[in-house]
Parts: sequence; C-alpha cells; structure tokens
Amino acid sequence: MNTVLSVLQHALGRDEYGQRRKGRDDDYRNHFCAGGDDLPICREAVAQGLMVEHAPSDISGGDFVFVVTD
Repeated sequence: MNTVLSVLQHALGRDEYGQRRKGRDDDYRNHFCAGGDDLPICREAVAQGLMVEHAPSDISGGDFVFVVTD
C-alpha cells in the first residue's frame, strides 16, 4: 500500500529510504502519473501542499499527473 511519503519518494526517483540513486547528485524526475488507488493519496499530498495536480492528457495515458512542490 502506498503512502504520501512513498509516492513523493517515487515521484522524485528516490529509494524507500529517501536516498538518491547511486551516482546522482540531483533528483532525475519530478512527476507521478496517478489513477486508481494512488489518486486519493496524491490528492492528499496536494491538500498538504506537497504536490500540484495537472489534468490528464494523452501523454500521461489519461492519468492525472502530480508534481512535487519545492
């Protein structure tokens, strides 16, 4: 089961401990395409000011796209 923390980590490309991938000094992505069970979790992150929601599009396969805030 995903949590807000696990969704944020995945969106930034970090591991389950919040660490960057070996050899990386930066986060190499910042998005999470959500549908189904992940959608309410991402919307909770939006309510907490941790993510911003973008409308579905063809490029996301019709899923909502969420971006982590600073």
